[in-house]
Amino acid sequence: MVYQKRNQRIEANMFITKTPGQKFATHFDDHDIIVIQIKGRKKWCLYPPNKPHPLGGNSNGNRVDPVSDQVLIEKELTRGDILVLPRGTIHQVISTGPSVHISLGFKPKTELDLLMRKLSEIPALRKNLGIHKPINNASEIARILSDPENDRIRMNTENVAFQRSLEAGFTSWFHLD
Repeated sequence: MVYQKRNQRIEANMFITKTPGQKFATHFDDHDIIVIQIKGRKKWCLYPPNKPHPLGGNSNGNRVDPVSDQVLIEKELTRGDILVLPRGTIHQVISTGPSVHISLGFKPKTELDLLMRKLSEIPALRKNLGIHKPINNASEIARILSDPENDRIRMNTENVAFQRSLEAGFTSWFHLD
């Protein structure tokens, strides 16, 4: 039913905790969430967003230090409670004992999605930028990788798998300038 109304993919996660405490760092998500408390209790502390309308792709950047004097809502969820978190809402979850909750995530469509869809229809914008230069022989690969001035590539040329791939004749390697 929720899928039909929102016409988007749903991601479901179940969080099971056996002991009291905070199991994940305080963070925000880049998608809207509906939390359904199934069993036990969990205390939720919600803080104001520090990044408006966050986009995906950087999960490490989602961790934040809570600012205790800025708590918007502090609520203990019990069996049957539902909590809705818009993307970007910073939250801290503390289990008070054995507990289970389900989190339904909805990736919202954005103006950027619409723009990217329209831009992808323009053939000239789909062309490669030309920053990848094909390298066609093993000696050129070895020269590039052994160059101490080339700080954009960090690969150990002593690596057995690398040496074997050169010996086997793999010649379609790419190098970033």
